[in-house]
Amino acid sequence: MTLELPQEKRVKIREMIDILLKMERVKVKVIAKCIGVLVAACPAVAYGWLYYKHLELIKRNALRSNFKRMDKWITLSLEAKEELKWWQSQILIAKNKIRSSNFDLEIFSNASTTGWGAICGNKKANGFWNREEREIHINFLEIKAAFLALKCFAAHSLNKQILLRIDNITALAYINKMGGIKHKELHALTKVIWEWCIEREIWIFAEYIASKENIADEGSRITNVDTEWELANFAFQKIVKEFGYPSIDLFASRVNHKCKRYCSWDRDPDAQETNAPTGLGPYPGGRSVIRQSFKKKNLEETTIDIMTSSITESTTKQYNTSLQYWWNFCKDKEQDPYYAEEDIVINCLTKKFNEGAAYGTLNTLRSAISLINQHDNSNSSLINRFFKGVYKLRPTAPKYCSTWNVDDVLDMLETWSPLESLNLQNLTLKLVMLLALGSAFRVQSLALIKLNNIKKLPSGIEIRILDLIKTSKPGAAQPYAFFPFFTERTSLCIARTLLYYMQATKDIRGDTQELFISFKRPYKKICSQSISRWLKTVMREAGISEEFTAHSTRHASTSKAVNQGLDISIIKNAATWSEKSKVFSKFYNRPIKGNERNFAETVFS
Repeated sequence: MTLELPQEKRVKIREMIDILLKMERVKVKVIAKCIGVLVAACPAVAYGWLYYKHLELIKRNALRSNFKRMDKWITLSLEAKEELKWWQSQILIAKNKIRSSNFDLEIFSNASTTGWGAICGNKKANGFWNREEREIHINFLEIKAAFLALKCFAAHSLNKQILLRIDNITALAYINKMGGIKHKELHALTKVIWEWCIEREIWIFAEYIASKENIADEGSRITNVDTEWELANFAFQKIVKEFGYPSIDLFASRVNHKCKRYCSWDRDPDAQETNAPTGLGPYPGGRSVIRQSFKKKNLEETTIDIMTSSITESTTKQYNTSLQYWWNFCKDKEQDPYYAEEDIVINCLTKKFNEGAAYGTLNTLRSAISLINQHDNSNSSLINRFFKGVYKLRPTAPKYCSTWNVDDVLDMLETWSPLESLNLQNLTLKLVMLLALGSAFRVQSLALIKLNNIKKLPSGIEIRILDLIKTSKPGAAQPYAFFPFFTERTSLCIARTLLYYMQATKDIRGDTQELFISFKRPYKKICSQSISRWLKTVMREAGISEEFTAHSTRHASTSKAVNQGLDISIIKNAATWSEKSKVFSKFYNRPIKGNERNFAETVFS
């Protein structure tokens, strides 16, 4: 369950922030009001408490220097503007989970003037402070110890709730309040911790534990300096000058490593690999596994952010089951899922094949493994030979050997007239099916149609999809459709139905720019799954077999178009297939059960 702000409240906050960011100077009372609004919204905005502290700081400093006068003008700091930009980007989509006291992990941490210690279940970690860290206040070190503990035990976690056991009140307060304005260095470190958590959708909560009960205390007070020998810097520089800079340090720790990449003997928060006998833990989730695989390639966090953005949410979901299967296989075989030779990969594929997996499922598993495996098996002759054998033993077959007759649906929709007599539900169902058949758009594209991308022309309606979709790539055309005003079968005219629908929903859609909204209150924008359900509803009412999914509208419309003699290049263009694409002939052109023209006119003729 989640908490969400009403839409009108979101819009008001967004407008307030837009105005503030355009102002070069603002009055203190305006900042104070803004802070009050943002704090009030925080319960419904995940991590919102992290992003108003610099606004609070400049307000406090302004009041101190101007004898608490609220009418003084001040200039927003760069950090304060960044906080406002975060709210600007999040407020329209933000929500927050209603959290329980059930935690996935419990981590104890402690800091002393010599080192830090941490315990999670039966796993332990500890280390020393470097020379600079030993001079820092213990409050900072306690927060740092909690962060190092998280990196040791939760680096691969995703969407988890974690309980931190800490014996320092200041550290506890800064973590739970997501920072503060009294000590800048403590706030900066706390913000780093929470942003690390945000990347992994982790929620942390710190709880006080008495020092005598803190089981991590012992690890923080180990003083055996024999474990921290290192090569003197002058000697290391001589080696670098003579032989070049090494790519990795074997073996080292957080405080004595010479290279950015290093391995450690024991559990270490920043080591690329560790010799600690940990084994694989529970599957941390697809996105976390993918991020870790990029990290093992020694990429910067900002680079990893860019790399992971190339993987769509739908692809991550598709790979998730395969990655989990691979993770559990490696766990059983005591193998590293990130460094697997081709024989291990083939054994995993064979196990899946023996469980009855089809060619497509195995291919998805291979792709998922290739995404995270540091060994490049993409051109492996053995794996390619394996898949040739799979095809011989278990040949693939098209999902549909035939498709349904578009006329069955069109004949039914033709009776749904006049438009004025239809309720909002039937009007919506009629329009979504007409658009699906008349454009050959994917369901995803139908859900992405926006009002500002619909253009009325004298001869018809033009629709463009500007958002990135499944097939988007550099140089590829985005979905486009043109619907003329029909002179025949006018009750099936897509252009007129579309214009009528836009007029009928004008007063109830609010600020929603997406074309389709729910036909029940509160009339919000809908997702592609809703579009699929609507299409299947119409198909069932028209008597179409339940074997056909919503996506089959592309099969049905394109197959009819080619049967009607429409130029194949026009069909490919409508369905956003390239001229050289064989997708249509291989997967879509199916026999129907039972001169150059516009695609929609041909399908509806």
